[in-house]
Amino acid sequence: QGGATGYTFTATDEDIPADTLTYSMAANDFFVMDSSGVITAKKALVNNDASAQNLDVTFGDGTVSKTATVVGTITTNVAPTVTNTTLTASLDEDAAVGASVFTITGDDSDGENTALTYGISGNSKFTVDASTGAVTLAAATLDYETDTTETFSIYSIDEKNTQSTAKTVTVTVGDANDAPVFTSGTTGVSLNETALVGTTAYTSAASDADSDSITYALSGADASSFAVSSTGVVTLNAALDYETKATYEFTLTASDVNGGSTAVNVDGAVTDRTENPFTVNASKITTDMSDDGIYGDVGDILVTVQTAFSSFDTKFSAYEASEKVELNFSTDLFTLEDKLVTQTDSTSGTAKYDSGLKSVQSAAPSGLYDIGITKVGMISGTSNKELVFFVVDSSTITQNSFDLTVAGTYDVIDFGTDATNGTSDDVLTVQALDPFTFTVDIA
Repeated sequence: QGGATGYTFTATDEDIPADTLTYSMAANDFFVMDSSGVITAKKALVNNDASAQNLDVTFGDGTVSKTATVVGTITTNVAPTVTNTTLTASLDEDAAVGASVFTITGDDSDGENTALTYGISGNSKFTVDASTGAVTLAAATLDYETDTTETFSIYSIDEKNTQSTAKTVTVTVGDANDAPVFTSGTTGVSLNETALVGTTAYTSAASDADSDSITYALSGADASSFAVSSTGVVTLNAALDYETKATYEFTLTASDVNGGSTAVNVDGAVTDRTENPFTVNASKITTDMSDDGIYGDVGDILVTVQTAFSSFDTKFSAYEASEKVELNFSTDLFTLEDKLVTQTDSTSGTAKYDSGLKSVQSAAPSGLYDIGITKVGMISGTSNKELVFFVVDSSTITQNSFDLTVAGTYDVIDFGTDATNGTSDDVLTVQALDPFTFTVDIA
């Protein structure tokens, strides 16, 4: 600092008695010396004032004078500064990594500014080039919906590794369109190759941070076998074939109204159909069959369902072979029950369907299907047996043919006292039938 004592120059005179010595110093811009040899600073000294470190001092007794050089070293370092006066920036939330944000500038009053380096702290979303002070986006994690501003601290560092006082930069985050985001997985429902059109294969879950409406589209290897609803539910649109391909795959894309989109790749398993013990046949009535308990006019269609009971006995040999069956029939063209001829010889009263086995108990249609056959007491045997039949009134059908879908369940039971442990071991096993479709020709 100015006025501070930096050095006191002293000398001796060998005369006896000693002469009084006087001191003087060559003029310079930085130091001054009084007559007693005390050197003081004219002003605050910095590293850049190198010439102020070499001082020529003259001293003498009035007769003889000599000159000496005082060499001083400036040891106090002055910290650099950040010279930016505008400490704000702006960046959209969809800015890419590497986007320019801010440039730090600095000054070192006692050193070379070119030797300054720069740093930032307090926010890992940004990074700085230490040599240029250029601050850029380090991670694409800006989110206007979460934070509309971001901050970080900036500082400069001189060649003596002294750091400046930090300043805070505030970045305003601008809003941009957010693409939809899927939160559902990538695995579809396992589908049997006999799954019906309309069966759900994948239920997506997608959201849009901007609350934009979302539309869905399918693409990929098996996209043509599926359809997607406006809510992102993917359903089967065509029959699958396990023997051709044991998996299915498609890409579901969710798009918003502002051009944002995202996709999820979905795959699922196609399983082989379970061997079905039932056979459905349809034939035209060509003669009066009332003596056989079958009622219908010539030209009407007789539909029968048969099974080989040995199919059950082989699969469930450990059971007592007491089985019951529930079969359901439907068509997508009309209500099937309305097209049937009433059969009067029924074990449960007048009905529009009956069975060739008098142990069959008929039940009224219910639930999803038009015709239901429940609690069929099956008698063990090896030959095919007719489970149920019904007659379609062909005069009420305008189509040349229609598809009849057959579905349902059958179950077996191990009942009574077990011979081994002497306790009751009633066990019921229910098997779901793979739905299958049978074409009935009218013409």
